[in-house]
Amino acid sequence: MSVVTVGDFDGVHLGHRALLRDVASFADSQKIPSIAVTFDRNTKSFLRQTDPYYLTDFEEKKSLILSEGIGHVCNVPFDDAFSKMSPQAFLTLLKERYGCTHLFGGADFRFGCGGEGALTDGACVEGIVQHVVSLKTDLVKISSSTIRTALTDGLIERANSWLGYPYFVSGTVVEGKHLGRTIGFPTVNLASPMQKVLPKNGVYITETTVDGTAYRSVTNVGVRPSVQDGDFRNIETHLLEARGDFYGKTITVRFLSRLRDEIRFADLGALMQQLRIDRDAAFSWRNPG
Repeated sequence: MSVVTVGDFDGVHLGHRALLRDVASFADSQKIPSIAVTFDRNTKSFLRQTDPYYLTDFEEKKSLILSEGIGHVCNVPFDDAFSKMSPQAFLTLLKERYGCTHLFGGADFRFGCGGEGALTDGACVEGIVQHVVSLKTDLVKISSSTIRTALTDGLIERANSWLGYPYFVSGTVVEGKHLGRTIGFPTVNLASPMQKVLPKNGVYITETTVDGTAYRSVTNVGVRPSVQDGDFRNIETHLLEARGDFYGKTITVRFLSRLRDEIRFADLGALMQQLRIDRDAAFSWRNPG
């Protein structure tokens, strides 16, 4: 016997978390395990044959899901054969593989080939009782796709309010051109996963965690038009109160507020003046929450 919920859970936003808390609470009340089943890729991107950009990779999803009280997170390969499974076969799989006796999902949750299967609250099919949970928060239907759009539009505060936490990017520090160091604004360059959604090009107030310590920072996302040619997007972060060699370390950059668009400056003097303004803004910023 177990309580199961199934989905991409990309970003593990407030709607997901409301569902996960209901699953965990019900499982605790029944004294049976709770299980979240997610997939090794974005299912909609797979079915539509589009580029699979994501908000959170599996390990990030797993950590966020477990933090809501879920007992187990299972990662399932989503391939052509799985996508063509009938609704009945899907329920049978949940029953046989996970011992599912209760299945939770949102009102728009669909399963089986072509999304033919849907949940009916209180129904019992294949020995599995179905539970439908509302994923609306403050009357807004939150979805991973709307959060991706908010990020690519530069609406970081809106994306964060729907996620329930500051959007973050983790990766390894790689060597850059060292220009920031020469002008008094040393930076770290982050090698982020290629398919991770990045906020719109621009400058952001951020918090950067290195070796367990969080530092207020200013982060540029974009092509750095004043110092490089080409259109390769970088994540370059100036830690306000940290010094040292961070090459090879894994860091996490959390985006708090958007300051401005990327600007091409006429010379280094103009760039340095703007960087001082950005740094002062980051020092004085206070979380409105």
